[in-house]
Amino acid sequence: MTDVDSLHDVVAAIYGCACVDDSWEAALEAIRDEVDGSAVCLRIHEMRGVSRDYLTTVGEYCTDDATRAWESRAERQSIDTECELGAVRIVNWSSFGLENGLVNELKSFGISETLYHCFAKSDRTSFSLAITRNFGDRSFDQKDIDKIRHLGRHFSHAVELHEKHFRHSLAGHHQAAALDQLNIAGILVDRFGSVIPLNQTATDLLDTGDSLHLCHGKLTAAVRSCNIRLQDILKKVISGRHGENATYALAIERRTAQRPLGVVIHATTTKCPVSNRMENSALIFARDPETSFETDPLLLQKLFAFTPAEANLAIGLAKGQPLKEIEDALRIRHNTARAHLRAMFSKADVTRQAELVSLLTNSVAPLGRKQITRN
Repeated sequence: MTDVDSLHDVVAAIYGCACVDDSWEAALEAIRDEVDGSAVCLRIHEMRGVSRDYLTTVGEYCTDDATRAWESRAERQSIDTECELGAVRIVNWSSFGLENGLVNELKSFGISETLYHCFAKSDRTSFSLAITRNFGDRSFDQKDIDKIRHLGRHFSHAVELHEKHFRHSLAGHHQAAALDQLNIAGILVDRFGSVIPLNQTATDLLDTGDSLHLCHGKLTAAVRSCNIRLQDILKKVISGRHGENATYALAIERRTAQRPLGVVIHATTTKCPVSNRMENSALIFARDPETSFETDPLLLQKLFAFTPAEANLAIGLAKGQPLKEIEDALRIRHNTARAHLRAMFSKADVTRQAELVSLLTNSVAPLGRKQITRN
C-alpha cells in the first residue's frame, strides 16, 4: 500500500466516525498507525460558563482519565500545551529539567515527544490532537507535520458533519417523541412506495396490523375496500396528480370490532438521499380513537393553579366523562363538584364547561400525559 493509499484510508476512517453515534476512537487509531505514534488524544475544549474538556485517548498505557488528570496538573504547574488554530507544535519532554515531577511521569511511561495540533476552533469550542512518541522512536519531522495538517483539515470537516448529523438526529428523536405523546402515528411513503415509520406509535400500529400493515414492504390497509381507496390516494400524491387538493382524509376500517382508524394524508416533498433532488412523497398521520390518556394532575395544578381535587375533576372532563360519573369516581357530592367547577372557570378564565374542556385538550397538558390503551 502506498503512502497516498494509507492516507486515504485514514481520511475514510475520520469521515466514517462523523456519521455514527460512536466515539472517534477508530479515527484516532487510524491516525496513530499512520504517523507511528504511541498514543493519540482528541481534546474537545468547551467554554460555556464553566470550561470543560472531553478527551478520547487511544494507545499505549493511556486512558481518558489518566490523560485528563495529567493535563489538569500540567495546567496548574503552568506547563504550556496550548496550540493556536492551524498550528502544529512539538514539545520535547527531554528538554525539561529533572526537578519537574510531572514531566518525569511522562518519561517513566517512555514518552519523549508530543505533537499538538489545533485543527478547529469556534467562539466556544476548540478541537485539538495530541500525538506522542516514545524514547527510541524517530522524532517528528516536516513530513509528519504536513501529514497531520492534512488530516486535521479533514477532521475539521468531519467534526462539522458530525455536529449537523447529531442535531438532525436529536431533532428527529424529540419530534418523534412529541408525536408519541399525542398518540399520533407518523408514516412517510416515498416515490418508490418505501415506508418509513417516523415514531414508535407508527411502528406499533404497523406491527398490530388490524388496520394498516406492510405487505411486501408496501403500506396496505387490512380491509380490501379501504386499501383500494388508500392506494388510489397514494398514487395521486406520489405522482403529483393531486391537483389543488393536497390533503386527504379517510377512515380505515379494522379487522376487529374497534372504531375505524382516522388517517390524514398530506402531499409533500422530500429530498432523495441518492440523487439529492426533491421528489413527491406522502406524509401520513394516523390516530387510534381507542386510546385514551391519563393526564398528570400535578401538571394541571401547575398550569392552571387548580387544587388536587379540581385537577382530578378536570381530568375526568377532558376524558369526556359525564359529571355524575366523575362525582361517583371521586366520591364527592354534586354541589361540591359544582363549586369546584366555578373555581376552575375563574382560574382558567372561561364561563362554560365546554370552554374548559376545549382549553384542557388544546393546552400543553396532553404532552405530559400517560397513554392508556383500551382493551
